[in-house]
Formats: sequence, structure tokens, C-alpha cells
Amino acid sequence: MRRENPKAQIAKIPDSLSVLVITTAALLALALGAVAIPAATAAGIRRIHLTSPAFRTGQRMPRLYTADGADISPPLAWGRVPSATRSIMITLIDPDAPGPTPFVHWLIFNIPPTVHRLAAGMPRLGRLPRPQGAAQGRNSFGGIGYGGPAPPAGSAHHYHLRIYALDIRLAVRPASAAPSVYRALPGHILARGSIVLRYGR
Repeated sequence: MRRENPKAQIAKIPDSLSVLVITTAALLALALGAVAIPAATAAGIRRIHLTSPAFRTGQRMPRLYTADGADISPPLAWGRVPSATRSIMITLIDPDAPGPTPFVHWLIFNIPPTVHRLAAGMPRLGRLPRPQGAAQGRNSFGGIGYGGPAPPAGSAHHYHLRIYALDIRLAVRPASAAPSVYRALPGHILARGSIVLRYGR
């Protein structure tokens, strides 16, 4: 049975407002070398309303979207993004997995700013046919695209779906590892939103 690897080396993006209020000169250390993302100020970032017809924040992740079910990516929808947005990025991470950094389950980027929803079951491809121009990175299982929650038996883990509006298209190859994607982000996050779910075995 697939389980989240505590030795996986992936990148962490700050989520709490207490982190956001530090200056842009403060850098957060990321895994796999000297990769860092500057924190954004609270005044310089907007919120995106991220939703799903399958669940609400705080709920248990439906089994369908986990490694114990069909292991498909969930359907998502989001509200308006800033007019300067050039691309959208979505991640699913598990900050409760053992290891120095959270576990990346999904990384999809270069979604066009005109797109406001993703269907369930995105194909596990680096370069996606739809949305046109979108790409997926490698998850911490080593695969491309979505890898659903697979926590060890015990306490439930928390899973953070995060969306970011960026003022650039990322010049990153499809199927790249998370640090390669995050390296291009400093100074380019315009807005973000999140849904937090839980799942345990």
C-alpha cells in the first residue's frame, strides 16, 4: 500500500498571515538546495475564493480522491483573480507528513487566468491538453500530477489545497519537481486561497 514518504524533499509555501506580515527580505528555506520564496506583505496580497462541489474546508477528504479510493484529483472552482494575473497555480500538500518539509501531492501550474474551474480526474501528464497551456509537476511519490492522500495508520493528517494567482507564466518544464517550480515564484504572487481537509486511516 502506498504511503507518504517521510524522506521526500519538497518545498513549503507559507500559509499563515503571521508569516505574511514579515518583510519581503525574509526568506523561507526550501528543500533541495538554496531555494527560497520571499514572504509577501499582508497589504500586497489578495484572497481567492477556492471551492469544490465535493467538499468544504474543514471536512474529511472524500475517499474517492485518496489512494484508498479512485485516487483522482478533485473538482475545483475559484472566484475572480486580479486583472494582472498571467497564470494560476494549484498545489495540494500535507504538512503533517514526517520530514523536514511538507509532502506535495499535486502541483499544477500555468493555468490560464481565464479558467475558473478544474474537472475531477485530471490526467497524469506533464503537459495538459486542457486547460490549454497548463502543466503539472512531480509529486512527492515521484509521479506526475495528482497523488492522493495515503497517510500511515493513526491520527488524521491535514491536506491543504492552495491556489495562487501569479503575474507571470512560469518558465518551468512540465513534470518538473516542486523546487524547480517554486524557484520561479518570488515576487510574483498576487493572490491566493485555500481549502484545508483531513484524512486518516
